[in-house]
Amino acid sequence: MRHCRVKGQEYRDLKNPIFSNDFDVLVYDIEFFSAEIPIVLNFRQDKIDIDAPQKSTAKEIADWKTKQISLVDNAVKKHGQRIPSSAGNTDERVNKLTQKSVSDFLNGDSMIRKWAEKYQEQYEKFQKVVSQFEESVESKCVVFSGDNNTLYFEIEKELREKIQASFNFLDETMIDRLTNRVMADWILRCPISFE
Repeated sequence: MRHCRVKGQEYRDLKNPIFSNDFDVLVYDIEFFSAEIPIVLNFRQDKIDIDAPQKSTAKEIADWKTKQISLVDNAVKKHGQRIPSSAGNTDERVNKLTQKSVSDFLNGDSMIRKWAEKYQEQYEKFQKVVSQFEESVESKCVVFSGDNNTLYFEIEKELREKIQASFNFLDETMIDRLTNRVMADWILRCPISFE
């Protein structure tokens, strides 16, 4: 800050008409420019990648699962419907898929909260895009009569493409994490259903 005061005084002492009498040199951190960053990155073709501050631990996942039993039951049921009846170790496979869904959901939530804090306008747009697509997913699930994994991966692919098209300034890994988080949310809450 001392350096800024010295520099501000130095420029005022020049008596240059482009500087007002109260001209000052200020320092801002990156948070001050958060609204402009996506614009600049898009221009430079760099991509934003917001990661979760830390990955959820096994204990955090287990704690969440005990508090959200109905959501976990939804995931167990849906993942069970994805596993072919001829596959072995069904319970183990369902457990792994459910564990991944919970992990993707928790880590994605953390990332999304960080995104909402830094880029509110883009976050709100993300919520609208996902909400609109969710309606399409629910309809697709009602009329679908094929293989459940085919439906799951088709929805996942369409979602990733929709996020990518709507937010071309996001890094591919962030798009993947957002896709994983939304898919996990839909498995846990029920917009994706296998009948």
